Amino acid sequence: MLYQKVREAERDNIYNEYAPKVGELITGTVKRFERGDMIVDLGRTEAVIPREHQSRAERYTQGERVRGVLVDVHRNPKGAQVVLSRTAPELLMRLMEMEVPEIYDGTVVIRGCVRQPGDRAKVAVSSRERDVDPVGACVGMRGARVQAITRELRGERIDIIQYSEDVITYAQHALSPAKITRVSLMNAEEGVEEEGEETMPTLECIVEEDQLSLAIGKRGQNVRLASALVGAKIDIKSEQAVKEQVAQALQRMLLASQRRGTALAEILDLEPTSLEALASAGFETVGEVLEADGGEDEEATARLDGALPDEDDRADALDVLRAFESAPAEEEPAEDESDFLTSDEDGEETEEAEEPSETDGSEEAGEAGAEDAMDETASEPGEAGPETENPEK
Repeated sequence: MLYQKVREAERDNIYNEYAPKVGELITGTVKRFERGDMIVDLGRTEAVIPREHQSRAERYTQGERVRGVLVDVHRNPKGAQVVLSRTAPELLMRLMEMEVPEIYDGTVVIRGCVRQPGDRAKVAVSSRERDVDPVGACVGMRGARVQAITRELRGERIDIIQYSEDVITYAQHALSPAKITRVSLMNAEEGVEEEGEETMPTLECIVEEDQLSLAIGKRGQNVRLASALVGAKIDIKSEQAVKEQVAQALQRMLLASQRRGTALAEILDLEPTSLEALASAGFETVGEVLEADGGEDEEATARLDGALPDEDDRADALDVLRAFESAPAEEEPAEDESDFLTSDEDGEETEEAEEPSETDGSEEAGEAGAEDAMDETASEPGEAGPETENPEK
């Protein structure tokens, strides 16, 4: 019983000592590994770095010195009371405070920090004095300061960017090193996914074709970190894709304007009774009915209500006309390339078939001429045979 009381008192002392230090940098020595968790010796007590708080790019051995940011202190009777992390963004922030004096004295302020542990991180900084460049102060002479932090994080790449109150400028900086052509803020209603959720703005970023892969990053890493840093959804598109979208939109508008001039009698899906009622009311084209439904012309709207007093019939007729107006353009049947190639092949086969016939005829004629020559040569000795006598005989 006394031993248990002593143990509880020790745990209370450890809790009271480390609880105010949550978020600070703690240094210890690797003692052992238990089921993937790293046990760190802090001197008076032991701390644990759970598997989920370890970077996949880091490998430690027993007795090696390790730093971690304190994320939790508990009173549980089993296991280590102190929990450290190597993946929390606070670790990078504490390391920058150690390496950059301007951050430590408050001249430069860290406004945001996001990480993908072991791969990449982005830090937004700003300066309270106009004469101090926040990015240059963090990078250091020839990158000495940021390289020291990179070595501590075992090769994790760090992008230090300038913070801006303007979300568009901030997004352009966050997507570095890619060069952004322009950024536009989408409508607020387009950024809401479900009711009850906070509105998250959506930014559309346009880049050149050669900058598209750099802006997205490996497996979407760059745009994902930039979105988390800015606090907005970022949609990246290339200039070519935007031009195609604009061309398609103009084509749809042109097609809709052309279809508005189509006569109602050409709409096959329109009910005959509705067609007769609209025609008797003086409506001839699709555009006239849709403009009357818009309510801009009160007289035309009254004529439409009088022609189709039933709301269901009027709604059905308007749905048919709107569907006809917004229907995609029908692709014109182009000449099939395979048929063209087939016709060419047939023509070539026909020519080849004709050529052998002429060749065969010439060969047959040649054979017939050879046979005649042989017959003539054979008949000449026969004719001269009886007239010539052997002198020996």
